Amino acid sequence: MSILDGIIQCSPLSATCEVWWEAYAAAAGIMGVSVAAGALLVAWVGVGVSFLAAFAVWRLGSEANHLASAPAKAAEVERDRERTVLLSALYGELLRVSGDSGAWHGLAREFGVDHLLDTEQSRLAAAAALTDIDMPLTKSLLGRLHVLPTSESSRLARCLGIVSVLHASVESLKAADRSNPGSREVILRLIGDTIRLDEISNEMSDICAIEIYPGAK
Repeated sequence: MSILDGIIQCSPLSATCEVWWEAYAAAAGIMGVSVAAGALLVAWVGVGVSFLAAFAVWRLGSEANHLASAPAKAAEVERDRERTVLLSALYGELLRVSGDSGAWHGLAREFGVDHLLDTEQSRLAAAAALTDIDMPLTKSLLGRLHVLPTSESSRLARCLGIVSVLHASVESLKAADRSNPGSREVILRLIGDTIRLDEISNEMSDICAIEIYPGAK
């Protein structure tokens, strides 16, 4: 008895024994379907393995990105914290500089350039007032200003630059009488510089106030 018994009607084959070809064809078809089903199963298993491998790679990559970004986020938080500390510390100095420079250019314009050219006592008082306009705290923190946004650090740098120019002009102001050529230009330039210093330091003091008083945002 064998699997061929159901296909071959008689055995051995003879002139009077015919092969059942339809049965052969049916058996071959069944075997083909079985092979195809097996191949499909293998293919689906391969797809599943590939999906799991891709998911594992994605998961590992996601974790790696998270770990890599953690120091950057921590640095950003620390930078924001230091910015708040810096602006809070500089607030009072910026208010004072804005007030002093505002008073200087206000009085200079009120009395007029001609008065300063003609009155040595007024020039000496104005020169002493220029010397009093200073930013020692900002100078001491110059090495930390890089933690501030460019728009803020550049304003502070401009303030320091103007203060330096004002101090360098003290002697020129003292000697700015009508006998010296260019004296009028010296006084006009100092008025313009103190106006700019007043404006920039006032802008920065407003920024500081937002950090100190969050409710003002």
